Amino acid sequence: MDEAMRLWEQVGREVEAFIGGIRVLRKSSHERRQVWLRYARWLIAGLTFQLAADLIETSIRSSWAAIGQLAAIAIVRTFLNFFLERDVTEVVKAAGGFLSDIAYGEDWEFCLRVALQGPFASASGKDPVLFVRRHAEGAYRRLALSPDAFTPCMNAIFGNPALLTRFGVDGLAEIRRYTEAENTWIVGREQVRHGYGARGLALLRRSVRDYPTVRRAILLSAAHLLHLLPSSWRGPLRPYRA
Repeated sequence: MDEAMRLWEQVGREVEAFIGGIRVLRKSSHERRQVWLRYARWLIAGLTFQLAADLIETSIRSSWAAIGQLAAIAIVRTFLNFFLERDVTEVVKAAGGFLSDIAYGEDWEFCLRVALQGPFASASGKDPVLFVRRHAEGAYRRLALSPDAFTPCMNAIFGNPALLTRFGVDGLAEIRRYTEAENTWIVGREQVRHGYGARGLALLRRSVRDYPTVRRAILLSAAHLLHLLPSSWRGPLRPYRA
């Protein structure tokens, strides 16, 4: 296990970080920081596994040399973690804090400003990068009952001049059209799930009209037949449990 952890630590992401470092050597200090942050995260993860392996080994076969090695790894990891947290804090400060006048979606708007501190990245494949917990009394209910609650967030996001610089007028307009249609669909879906069928269906139709896709058109057609289906067959439009 000890040797496997060393191999993982030495090879895993060091090659990626080294290549990235070569590429940005002549670029801005901000891009160099991005490489350092990515490298440091993986190095800390590797050192954590190394520390766990050494703890197990020391508990089985203790010696002054093993204890010294364990202490050295713990110290290096502590220093790395300190500098990593310091750099992350600087990025967050540069982005600014949460906007107090946004009651819904403030975390999304804040994360976007953090993302704008560096280059955008995309995840390959169709696997989700995060999961959202939905339940009857959650934030989605608030959005369903007060659809306009998301408007300040949308205005703050698409009024950000950095986004306009990044995507241009036409590109940003297209992104906003898609985003607003997506938000309209979510509000309509939640209204249907909470029992406001007529209002919800109207919003689903508006979403498909504003940004039509084949999948949404099929779901919209099915939504008009919900009364013929048992609750367990209604997929993303099934009602919440009472």
